[in-house]
Amino acid sequence: MIELGPFLWVIDCLRGFQQSRWRVRVLVHHGFFTGGVGASSPTTPPDPLASPPVTGTAGQARVSGYYFVKVTNLSQSRDIEITHVWFAANPPVHLLMPKRPLPAPLRPDETWEGWVDAAALAHTSEVERSARVRLANGRTVRSRRNKDIPPIGYIAGQGIC
Repeated sequence: MIELGPFLWVIDCLRGFQQSRWRVRVLVHHGFFTGGVGASSPTTPPDPLASPPVTGTAGQARVSGYYFVKVTNLSQSRDIEITHVWFAANPPVHLLMPKRPLPAPLRPDETWEGWVDAAALAHTSEVERSARVRLANGRTVRSRRNKDIPPIGYIAGQGIC
């Protein structure tokens, strides 16, 4: 008869390691604000490369696209802290949002989302894969394209839009 005790102990150790490690997902998608909801001058800082954002209620009569960066803590038992979010372009484009400030702590299954005017990234290829998120532990996480985004929805996470 085979003794299962040592085997189960190893499995428990591996499961503990898996559950205690940092797991972070960074997704990027292109989108728009509609219906009077969205970016405004208090929430989107002025950027010399970008034109002024439009909320749909006032201002210029054009539609401005944005790239949204969604960061989710997938760790089962560890909190994380986001310290920096940027796009690795030349020059880099940083997300500096006074109403959604960084550093931002995230408990397990919590999400933070920020955005930048798409015009600021017109010089960048593969925008969805160029976002970077720096964690408080020094680790940098790369983004991927958010394929499963609904056609309409709300900004994820806490903060004022």
